[in-house]
Amino acid sequence: MRNLKDWKNWAAERILLMVGEEGVIVVPHGIEDGEPFFAASESELAAHEVMDYLAQHPRARVTLLADTFAQDYCEDDLPPLSFFDKPRLVRRRLQQKYGSATLAAYLSFKKTPHRVLMIGLHEPSPLFAWAKRTQERLPDISLLPVEGAKMLARLMPEAASGWAMLLSRQKTGGFRQIVTYKNDLVFTRLTAASDHEEGLAQDVKATIDYLARLGLKGADPMSLLVLASKDAPAPKLPEFGSIHYLTPAEAATRLKLGLIPADDDPAADILFASHFLSNPRPRLSLMLPETRVARQKVELQRWGSRLAYGGLAVALLATVWRASDLANTMYQAQKEAFELTKGQRLLDETRQKAGPLTEPLGIMREALERRRIYDAPRLEPWHALNELSSGLDWKSRVSKIEWRVEGASESVMVALRLPDDEDSGDRADKVAAFTALTQAIAGAMSDYRLAEIKPPYPSLPNEAVTATQETVEVPDGQVRFERHLP
Repeated sequence: MRNLKDWKNWAAERILLMVGEEGVIVVPHGIEDGEPFFAASESELAAHEVMDYLAQHPRARVTLLADTFAQDYCEDDLPPLSFFDKPRLVRRRLQQKYGSATLAAYLSFKKTPHRVLMIGLHEPSPLFAWAKRTQERLPDISLLPVEGAKMLARLMPEAASGWAMLLSRQKTGGFRQIVTYKNDLVFTRLTAASDHEEGLAQDVKATIDYLARLGLKGADPMSLLVLASKDAPAPKLPEFGSIHYLTPAEAATRLKLGLIPADDDPAADILFASHFLSNPRPRLSLMLPETRVARQKVELQRWGSRLAYGGLAVALLATVWRASDLANTMYQAQKEAFELTKGQRLLDETRQKAGPLTEPLGIMREALERRRIYDAPRLEPWHALNELSSGLDWKSRVSKIEWRVEGASESVMVALRLPDDEDSGDRADKVAAFTALTQAIAGAMSDYRLAEIKPPYPSLPNEAVTATQETVEVPDGQVRFERHLP
């Protein structure tokens, strides 16, 4: 399947196949030394020549321009609709009228937006045979009557104000009638080339009779443009308001087309093909359903590749940008390390030079720090010892004192021994004597709280009387005082 690289560029290499019942005309565009040629429909060898020519130009875009019989056109009136509802209603009516058609589409009228021209393409038709032959090239399909209506508006200015008909002879199909009303296509008819002159006149008269149902009145003049060679006999046609004769070469010259038919060529195939290729885009572009799906897949692949390449380019740019930043960062780090080393070396040299001057300052700094430590206010046990001394009588003895400061709490543990005359007697007397001594000391140490009492009972080593709910084991004959430091 071909690459879609050039499909968005309408001016790229293109090959137009103008398809009709009699054959196909190959018209190259943008291809060096490309010349149009005709391939008859009954010649299988000619069809192979067309396919060989397409194979020689694999990058060229292929378009089919249909000038076939199996084209059905019908006008339809629409009720007032919004912009979003109109396509849905038209699609429903297309399904109702052309549900069996291979392809269906519609055209909107510029000056009468409530009217649409519905189009149905049916099989069998040489158009679909060539569409399937060239399916790998993903061809799009255009219709000669739709595209030729624009040419009629340019060749005959009076077509913009009323009814007009273009009558031409195509080598691929036959005699083609294109009818417009104020430059909008309303009807078309194809007469086989094998029909006699009377058959063509009858078809033209039938067209006028049909247009009467679409609004053509006898008082309305219809202009006719006939594309034929100068020596061709004038057909016997019904009466028209005005009739103009042009050769295909004269029409191509007037339209300033790039490809001019021969002066003696009575067929207008090259004229229609050249006019179609000169337009920026077709008025109506169709495609077989399977071809549309294949093109969408290729389009997705193409856009996916573009996004991937774009992401890769962004990643490379980001990498280069970050690499530049990393290099700058590394350079700054090395520069700062060098400056730091240089500064440290300078500091060491300065210290070495200034050592005899700064060394006494260091000794003085250490001495001041020691003086600050010793001069700082410290908590000492003298207050606790003075109060304890005032609470003891001359008979009692202290065997041990433990003074501690833990955080914001100061505690004093005193090991007491009763006088010898009170150390004998029963237990109650001993408890009373020890308790009296403890209370005397507690009264003297008013800043402290009696936290724990343990009488000196050798026979009861584990018995303790405490002033708190929590029991703490202390040595025999000991009392502990506590206070909270401010």
